[in-house]
Amino acid sequence: MSASLFSGAPGRFFLSWMGVLTAFSVVLVIALGIFASRSLTTLNEGTEWVVQAQRVRYQLSHVLQLLVDMGGGLRRFEMTQDETSIQQAEIASAELPQDLDELHAVLAGEPALRKSETELIEAARQRAQQTKSMIDLARAGRMTELHTLIERGDSAAALNRCREIIAGMQDLETQMYDTHRRLTELAQRSVAFAIVATTALAVLLLMLVAYASMRHSVRLQRVQNDLATTLRSIGDAVIATDAAGAVRLMNPVAEQLTGWTQQEAQGLPLEGVFHIVNEATRAALESVVTRVLRERTVVRLAEPTLLVNRHGEDRPIEHSGAPILGASVDPVGIVVVFRDVTRQRAAQKALIEREAASREADRRKDVFLATLSHELRNPLAPIRNAARLLESPSLSAQELERSRVIISRQVKHMASLLDDLLDVSRITRGALTLKKEIVVLRSIFEAAVETARPAIDEKRHRLTVDWPPDRVQIDADAVRLTQVVTNLLTNAAKYTEPEGDIALGSGTEGRTIVIKVRDTGIGIAPHMLNEVFEMFSQVSPDKGHSDGGLGIGLALVKGLVALHGGRVEARSAGLGRGSEFLVSFPDSLTDGPSRTPAPSSASAGSSRTRPLRVLIADDNLDSAESLGMLLDLAGHQVLLAHNGADALALAADNLPDVALLDIGMPGMDGYQVAAAIRRESWGSKLTLVAITGWGQDDDKRRAQAAGFDHHLTKPMDGAALESILAGARPLRDGAAARPITEST
Repeated sequence: MSASLFSGAPGRFFLSWMGVLTAFSVVLVIALGIFASRSLTTLNEGTEWVVQAQRVRYQLSHVLQLLVDMGGGLRRFEMTQDETSIQQAEIASAELPQDLDELHAVLAGEPALRKSETELIEAARQRAQQTKSMIDLARAGRMTELHTLIERGDSAAALNRCREIIAGMQDLETQMYDTHRRLTELAQRSVAFAIVATTALAVLLLMLVAYASMRHSVRLQRVQNDLATTLRSIGDAVIATDAAGAVRLMNPVAEQLTGWTQQEAQGLPLEGVFHIVNEATRAALESVVTRVLRERTVVRLAEPTLLVNRHGEDRPIEHSGAPILGASVDPVGIVVVFRDVTRQRAAQKALIEREAASREADRRKDVFLATLSHELRNPLAPIRNAARLLESPSLSAQELERSRVIISRQVKHMASLLDDLLDVSRITRGALTLKKEIVVLRSIFEAAVETARPAIDEKRHRLTVDWPPDRVQIDADAVRLTQVVTNLLTNAAKYTEPEGDIALGSGTEGRTIVIKVRDTGIGIAPHMLNEVFEMFSQVSPDKGHSDGGLGIGLALVKGLVALHGGRVEARSAGLGRGSEFLVSFPDSLTDGPSRTPAPSSASAGSSRTRPLRVLIADDNLDSAESLGMLLDLAGHQVLLAHNGADALALAADNLPDVALLDIGMPGMDGYQVAAAIRRESWGSKLTLVAITGWGQDDDKRRAQAAGFDHHLTKPMDGAALESILAGARPLRDGAAARPITEST
C-alpha cells in the first residue's frame, strides 16, 4: 500500500511536493540559524559593551576619588596636623599612575575617548605634581606656604578640570552604553524570535516527516538531536510547552535553575515548573502561557522577578516568552527564555550601598571637620579675653585669679579634646592597651563624679549617686573605666535641660557588673539607639538643647568597654523622655585585694627646696619663655635655646640637671640633641624630658630609644612636670637661682 501510495502521477506529485517543501524548510532553517547566530553575536557584543561601559565608568570614578583624596588629605592635615592625612594623600598619589594605566587599557577599544583621555592624564598629572609639592611642604613643616598654596586654589582648579573631563567622558560613555543597550535588546528579541521560529519549524518538519513515512524515523531523530544540541549550547534557560501550557522540553540550564529534569517535568503545567513571584511583594505573577497566548507576541516582564525552584529556593531572573506558531494562526505552544541575574543584582546592590556609605562618610567627615573647628575655636575666645585682661595695669587680684582659672580651664578642655581623639585613634588601630588591676568600684564613681561635676553644676543638674558597697571590686583599667563613667555623665549633662535629673548607679548579676547612667534629657529616637555609638554621630536635638561636641564621646565609651570585654547599650522611651546607658562587664566581679595607689612623686617632692638648673629648648619662643618664667618663679635656674645646636652648646657649657627638649626643632631635632647629650660623659645622668605634640605609642618608644627619660605631650600637665622635677637629682650642690639665661 505504501508503494502504491507513491506510484503513478499522483504519487510522484506528492513526493515532488514533499521534496520541495522539505528543501524550502531546510533553507529556512539554515537562514534562521544564520540569523540566530548573527543575533547571538550582536547580543554578545552588546553585552561586552555594557560590561565595558561599566568598567570605564567605574575606573573613571576611581581615578576621580584618588584625585579628591590627594587634596582632601592635605586639607585635613592643615587643620589637624594628623600624619595619617599626609599618608592618605601620598597613597592616592602613588596609586594614581597605575589607575591611569588601567584606564588607558580599558579605553583601548574606544578611540572616541582618546582625546579626553589625553586631557585627563595631563590634568591628573598636574594635580599630582601640585599635590607632591604640597606634601613636600607639609613634610618640611612649612605650614604657611602650604596654606598659601591651598588657598591659591591651583590644586582645586586642576581637580575641577579633571571633574569636567571625567564628566564629559562619562556622558559620552553613557551615550554609547544606551546605543549598545538598544542593539542588545533588539538582538535579544531577534534571538527569541529565531528560537521560536526554529522550534516551530523543527516541530513542523518532524510532523511532516512522521506523516510521510516511518522510514524517515532515523532522519527525524537526527533533527531532534540537532535541536537539543542547539538548546544546550544556549547560555540562557529555555522551556518549551504545547498549546495547553504543558512542558515539552527543557535545556540543561533550565533544569539547573528550576530543579526539575526534563523527564520529571514532561507534561506538567509550566506554572508548576516555572514558578515566578514578584521580588518586592512575593505575590504570584500572571502565567506566561496565559499572556503569550492572549497577546500572541513576545512578552517581556519588566518588573523584578524571582524564580522559586523545586526546593523552595529563589533567585532573581530576567525572562521572556514567545508563541510557537503552527500552520494556523493559533499558537501551538510557547517558549520561555530566562536567565539568572543574581550576580548582576548583587553587583548593583553593592555599588548602591558603597555609594550610600561613601556619601554618609563624606557627610560625617564634613560635619566632624566643621565641629572640630568650632570646638577648637570656642576655647580660644575666653583665652584671648583673659589674655587681654592680663594686659590691663589696673587688674585686681581677684580678676587676675579669674583670668588664670579661665585660661587653665580652657587649655584643659582643649587638651581633653585632643586626648579623646588620640584615644579613639588608638582603639581603631588596636594600639591602646589596658593596665588592669583590682579596683573598688566606688573609687571609680568618686573620681568620675569629681571630673564631671563642673559640667553638671554648670546647668544646675541634680545628681543622684547610688554608691556601690566597698566590697564591690572589678578587674579593670582604673583610668579608662573612670573615663567611661565620666563620658557618660558629661554626655547626660550635655543633653539634659538645666535643672534636670541625672542618676548614677550600679548592680551585679552573678559575676557581671552593670553600671547605669540615667537622665531626664532630650531622649533618643528609636532609630538612633545604635547609631549614637558610631564615630562623629550625634543626636540632633532642637537648637539650644546641646552643647555640641565632636560626637566621639560615646564612640570612645564603646571602644573602651569593648577592650574590657564588656558591652554598652542605650535605652530611651523616645524624644523628650530621657535616656539610660547601661555598661555591663561579664565575669568582672572579683574578691581579690584591691590596689592602693602609691603617693605621687609630685607630692613627695613638693617640700624640696633645692633648685635645679633646667635647660628649655623649643623653637616656639612664646612656649619656651612662658615655661621658663614658670620654672623661674618656682626657684629654678633656667637656660633657654630655640634650636638644637644652641641647646647642645648650652648644655655643654652649663651642665644642666634637667633638659626639656622640643622634638620638632629646626636643624637638629629633639631626638638628635638627646642622643648627642647621652654620648657625652656629663650627659649620662642628666634627666631628659621630651616635649612634643605627638603622643602616639610609637612616638614614646622613639623618644625612649633616643635616650629620653620622660615623654610629655603638649600642652603639658603641670603636675606631671612638677613630679618629674621633684624626682630629678641635682648634678651639683649649691645651685643658686639666677635669672633666665637665653642663647643668642
